[in-house]
Amino acid sequence: MFDFSSVKKALTAYTGSLKKVRDDIEALERKIEDVMFAPVSKNEARSALHAFVDAQQTDFKSALVASFQELQTNSQLSTDKALLFERMRRQPLPNLGSLSLIHQQGSIDAGSLQRSLCGLFGDAMKKALSEALDSCPWPPGAILETERKQRLTELQAEMDRLKNEERELVAAAESLQIDVGAVQ
Repeated sequence: MFDFSSVKKALTAYTGSLKKVRDDIEALERKIEDVMFAPVSKNEARSALHAFVDAQQTDFKSALVASFQELQTNSQLSTDKALLFERMRRQPLPNLGSLSLIHQQGSIDAGSLQRSLCGLFGDAMKKALSEALDSCPWPPGAILETERKQRLTELQAEMDRLKNEERELVAAAESLQIDVGAVQ
């Protein structure tokens, strides 16, 4: 007489193994998402804001230097203050389109205002942004970007191992013509 109980035990063990691997894969997918979408650290946010201010300040200074070239090449503007003042009243310095705060429609260009404020008051902007950042509550679970990359690398290695284990279990079952579609 054929012993079906040993076959049942083997199938139960196999389906249990496959189910565990698939559950582990699903749990690991959640961990990967948690790490991917974890908030940045407050210090990294501060560094990014300071880098933005620095870039805006550099753009402002470059535009300002370019605009001074007209003063260097147009002797009338350099010597006749009335002409210079009239020219500035009618049209801001050339090459400072990014610094002209008022559009022709009369609205203020937020990007130009931001660039000008950063250009003129960069250190004060950094201080104000840092103080505002320090006063904000920060979500739990913030991680450094280097830690995020390291953890994602480790989690992906574990995911690769689990996916290989799942493939091996499925291949073994298919070689015995066992349908694994019902195993969740």
